[in-house]
Amino acid sequence: MNSLEKNVEELVKLVSQYKIKEALLKYYEEDFHAYENTDGPRIGIEKTMNRIENEKNEMDTLYYLDAKVWMVKGKKSIIHWVCEFKDLTGKYWMVEEASIAKWHNGKIYEDKYIYNMPIEMSKPSSEQYIYRNEE
Repeated sequence: MNSLEKNVEELVKLVSQYKIKEALLKYYEEDFHAYENTDGPRIGIEKTMNRIENEKNEMDTLYYLDAKVWMVKGKKSIIHWVCEFKDLTGKYWMVEEASIAKWHNGKIYEDKYIYNMPIEMSKPSSEQYIYRNEE
């Protein structure tokens, strides 16, 4: 396993444990560019952390967040993420996302996220949860 593959494996481990801030600080350049579907760039770790905080505030419970598969080719990684959560109205949702990242010196400088609209579920695949909004 090369160093980029080790970095991607560790990134997946951190994100799957919902240690997003730690993953961003460790594996993303400060001014990285994030692209969501067809949106223009969101630049920087701070803006990304603000977006994640907003998402947390709209979520009651996060049940599942993991990579189904990931791969490295040259200086790019591709990760297929799956997320299951309950929103504040009590509805359960599943989202699949592909992350295509460009790396330089062990950090991501550009990340493109392509994902579907959330699919409503009757219940999560597990009652265990990663995060619960206690506010």
